[in-house]
Amino acid sequence: MANFLIFLGMAGSKDLIDLLMQSGSEVCVSTTQHPMPVLPKGTAVLKEPETADELATLLQSLQFDCVIDASLDPCIQRYEQRKIACTFSDIRYLRLVNSAGCNEACVYVDSAEKAAGVLSATTGNALLFLGLPELEAFTKVPNFSGRLYPCVKPSPAVIDQCISMGFKQENMIAMDKGFSRELTCAVLRQIKASLLVTKIKDGAGGTEQFMAARDADATAIAIGHPSNEQGFTYPELLELLERNYGISSPSKQTGGPYFPLFVDLQDKKLLVIGGGAAAAKRTETLLRFCHHVSVIAPQFDRAFDRLEAVRIERPYMHGDCKGYDYIFAVADNQEINRVVGEDAKGLHISVYLENISEDSDFLFPDITRKGTVVVGACVPERDKKLRQSLIQAIGERLEAMLSKKKTGDTKEKHKEKKDNG
Repeated sequence: MANFLIFLGMAGSKDLIDLLMQSGSEVCVSTTQHPMPVLPKGTAVLKEPETADELATLLQSLQFDCVIDASLDPCIQRYEQRKIACTFSDIRYLRLVNSAGCNEACVYVDSAEKAAGVLSATTGNALLFLGLPELEAFTKVPNFSGRLYPCVKPSPAVIDQCISMGFKQENMIAMDKGFSRELTCAVLRQIKASLLVTKIKDGAGGTEQFMAARDADATAIAIGHPSNEQGFTYPELLELLERNYGISSPSKQTGGPYFPLFVDLQDKKLLVIGGGAAAAKRTETLLRFCHHVSVIAPQFDRAFDRLEAVRIERPYMHGDCKGYDYIFAVADNQEINRVVGEDAKGLHISVYLENISEDSDFLFPDITRKGTVVVGACVPERDKKLRQSLIQAIGERLEAMLSKKKTGDTKEKHKEKKDNG
C-alpha cells in the first residue's frame, strides 16, 4: 500500500485519514490547527520544515508516495512551497479544495446588506472587520449596539462616526496594526462572539480571520467572492484514490441494498439546503407529499419560482436544522452538505446528503406516482442511464396496469348493474 502525508485543516480530512488507514496505507499528518485535533490511534505527526528544500529532503527520506494538501494555511506561499518540494522529490501532490473554490471556514455573501441580514436571523455577539461605509448597513441588525463589536482605527474622528451611528464606544476595538490569528481568536473568546464578519476583494484576504473563527468555534461571514483555487473536491479525490491506489470507501466495498421504508410526510416539517437545479428538483418531488417544505440558500434557481416552498434567502447557519423532522442537504458545495449532515446528526434528525450516500441516513429514490400508487427505485448514482430507463419503464408498466384495472372495474360494474336490472 502507498505511503501518504496529509496536511490537515478542511472538514473531511480526518475522514480521509480513517479511510487510508483502514485500507492498510501508511499515514503521516502535519497540521497548524490549534488545538491539535483528535487523531486516530497510531497516526504519526510531522512538523513541517520552513523551506521547500528542507521539505523535499524530508519527503525523500520518509519515502512518501503522495502528499494530500487539505490545509487551510493563511500563507498562500505555503501551498506553492509544498508543490515545489513534491515536484523536486518526484512525489505526487494533490490539493483538496471545496466545490466552488470556497473556503469552508466561512460563508460568502455579496454585500454588507446581506451580511447584516444573516446577523439579523441569528443571535449572539459578532466581531466586525469592516470599514465605515459597510458598518452603516449593520445598524439595522436588531440590538446591534449591544451585540456588535466593530474593529476600527484608533482615530477620534472614526470613533465619533461610529458613535453617531449608534455603536457603543465600549464595544469598539481600536487598533492600528493588523490582527493576527491568535489575537483574533483571543478577542472572539473575550467578547463571547459566535460570529465574525470580514470583507475580501478578488478572493484575497481574510484567511487569518477565517482560521481564528474556526479556532474559537465561531462562524465567519465574508463579504465578497471566494478565489477559484485549482484542485480536487472531496468526491473527486476519493475517485482518484480508488482509481490510482485501489482505495475505496467501506460503503463501496459492501454495496448493500437499502430497506424501502415508506413514510407519511403529510404533517412533517422538511428542510432543504440549496438553491440550485438539483435542490429545485428534490423540492418539487417533496411538495407532492408534504406542504411544509422550507428551503435555505443564498440565491435560488428560477425553477423555484413555480414551487410553493418557503424560501429563506441567506447562507446556511449552524442551528438551522432545529425543529425539522427531515433534512435534505442538496447544496452545490459538498462541504456545506457535510456540515449540514453533521449538524443534523448531532440533533438526531434524519438527513439526506446529495451524492454522499455513505453519510446519508436514507436515500432519495426516483419516484413514479399514479394517483395513490407510488413506486420508488434506488439505483446507484453512477448508473444514470439505467435509472432513467428503469423509471420510464416502471411508469409505463404501472400506467398500463392501472388502466387495465380501471377497464376491468368498469366492466364489472356494468355486469353487476345488468344482473341487478
